[in-house]
Amino acid sequence: MKKSVGPCSATKWLPILSIAAVMSIIAGQWSASLLAQSESLDVKYVEIISIQQRVDGKKHFLDVKAKAPNLPVDCKVQFILTWNYQRVQTHVVKVPTSKRIEESFLIKDYAPSPTHYVMRTQLEEPKDQPRKVRQEMEKDTKTFPAGAVPWAEHHEDKKFLMGTPEEIQAAVAQIQEWFKERYTALGGLDRKVSSAVKAVESGEKYVNGKGEFEEKKWRDMMDKEVLQPIREYQADFEEGLMGKKMDMLAYRMPLSDLRELSRAVALRTTQRSVTLYEEKGLDPVKDDLEPEGVSTVVRGFKRERLPKSSDLGKMVRKINLAIGLEQEPKEGEGSR
Repeated sequence: MKKSVGPCSATKWLPILSIAAVMSIIAGQWSASLLAQSESLDVKYVEIISIQQRVDGKKHFLDVKAKAPNLPVDCKVQFILTWNYQRVQTHVVKVPTSKRIEESFLIKDYAPSPTHYVMRTQLEEPKDQPRKVRQEMEKDTKTFPAGAVPWAEHHEDKKFLMGTPEEIQAAVAQIQEWFKERYTALGGLDRKVSSAVKAVESGEKYVNGKGEFEEKKWRDMMDKEVLQPIREYQADFEEGLMGKKMDMLAYRMPLSDLRELSRAVALRTTQRSVTLYEEKGLDPVKDDLEPEGVSTVVRGFKRERLPKSSDLGKMVRKINLAIGLEQEPKEGEGSR
């Protein structure tokens, strides 16, 4: 039995949309660029009338109604589902004789989110169009100016949410927990090395009975318990930033900030180790100076000017604001 979710409207989701406002600001510049491109076109190629979300068993569909009075019959149009202006899925439709399009698109993968999805349409290039359509496009340069290929339109006026209110609420909580777990773990690694350095200085750990520095035990701790976890975290963050994780498409900015935090922790921990080696009269090792597979490049900082604990705190707050765990104080309230 088919279950209709109804019009894709934001109204039902108002209680959980605090994060959506933040994400819309993050994408604002890109959005403005795309909208400017659409508005610069003199012709409306595709007008979307409605987009309805529908669930049939475990399958999710978007039922799209549109009209294209200015396009030739059989013209190939790409309907591109985007999330935070990242391409999710593309469907190609031929304009029928009636110039009215009614299609059901099977959505293979999506992430419930308070961040809106937007449909983008664009025409396939003339070389990929049927011969008759290509000839019409080449003849009518006013409607199809060559400089506007692929004649893209971003349908912000028909933006919509994917998923039920319950799915969106659960997805937001899951994303928040994912970020919180990782920045908490990174903070733990930073404190671990700080405590270990103090333990060496007090003679409680990583020293033998004669008070000599046990470099091998220190190295095992740094390589296996600190650098390896950071290496794995950074590889995971890079995958998300490259668009390989569907649920991260709308969270690239906070994910980039989380990557920056991991680099700051890597820089602080390895430099503490370098300093310890120097204090013990040893040459710093390459695994601290240039750890393989671990980036220690942090904007505005270097080994001579390490990020402070307060800098890490600012990075965490920036992440929390982006994922909805914290709110900016309202005007006049100030910080509390």
